[in-house]
Amino acid sequence: MIVIKKYHYVIAVLILVAAVFLAMKSAAGREENAEPRAAENSVEVVFPSTAPEQEDSNAAETNAKAEEPLVGVWIPYMALDVTEKTEEAFKENFDAKLAAAKSVGANAVFVHVRPFADSLYPSEYESWSHLLTGTQGKDPGYDPMEYMVSTAHEQNMQFHAWINP
Repeated sequence: MIVIKKYHYVIAVLILVAAVFLAMKSAAGREENAEPRAAENSVEVVFPSTAPEQEDSNAAETNAKAEEPLVGVWIPYMALDVTEKTEEAFKENFDAKLAAAKSVGANAVFVHVRPFADSLYPSEYESWSHLLTGTQGKDPGYDPMEYMVSTAHEQNMQFHAWINP
């Protein structure tokens, strides 16, 4: 019988910390010793656009967003469940979650929209979630996903839907 004592865990953690430290030090050393590439040895590939005379009005905005790091907040299905099963209560709850995410510097939300083989959006394959009305399969009379996406975009935040298969 193998008996693992508390100091075994301490030794394992110390070995792990040392391994991470050595890996970081090794990576930093490789970066310092790397030789810079000569400019004449580099190749730049440029693909012409299909319509060069048309300018993309959103190009600057798209480039700015691409450079911005993704900082997301996970909103699980249970955080969308409200006691009062009304459209107003759902929207108020989601607005509060979005405001909280924005207040901590998030620029994206990851929302669990298909929790129990049901959905928080209209679907021909899955029934409406009981989280919206209290009754599985009952149409809430509005599209929660449309509201969440449009509200997130109004706040200049990305919306990512998490779907359980």
